[in-house]
Amino acid sequence: KVISSVGSSPQVTEMSGILTGAASTWSGVIRLTGDVTVPVGHVLTVDPGTLVMLDGTIEAQSTTGTDLIIQGAIDCRGSEERPITFTASDADSPWGQILFDQCEGANFTFTNIHRAGHSPGGGHTDHGRVLRIIGSTVSFTDCNITDNRGKVGESDASGEI
Repeated sequence: KVISSVGSSPQVTEMSGILTGAASTWSGVIRLTGDVTVPVGHVLTVDPGTLVMLDGTIEAQSTTGTDLIIQGAIDCRGSEERPITFTASDADSPWGQILFDQCEGANFTFTNIHRAGHSPGGGHTDHGRVLRIIGSTVSFTDCNITDNRGKVGESDASGEI
């Protein structure tokens, strides 16, 4: 595979809060400095090759890492040559989770999800989740979900992967 450099000082777009309007497109390098919500009626498209860095916490078993909350729709269609990556902005500080809360659609292709799991605990282990699916259908094709501190995922009775 070809490794692409983002350069010694890439332009980084920082964001947090609720996305506005009907649609957003992320490309390049995005840093989430706080929770980001894709609200009902909004479609977030993440372009191939995009690097999404999420702030986290270094404290072991923390539950306060940054979350990406999907209530609208998300479309992450990377390619084998240009995958999309979600990872911690600091390798020692895992971020929270991707929460799919009654979302309107979620598709991930050639997408890497790394260094997450500092989210509220649950289930029989009471560890944080990387993916939490509540009443949503989420599709993963050719994706890697690796190097995470929490459990990979949890779904309620009405969620589908």
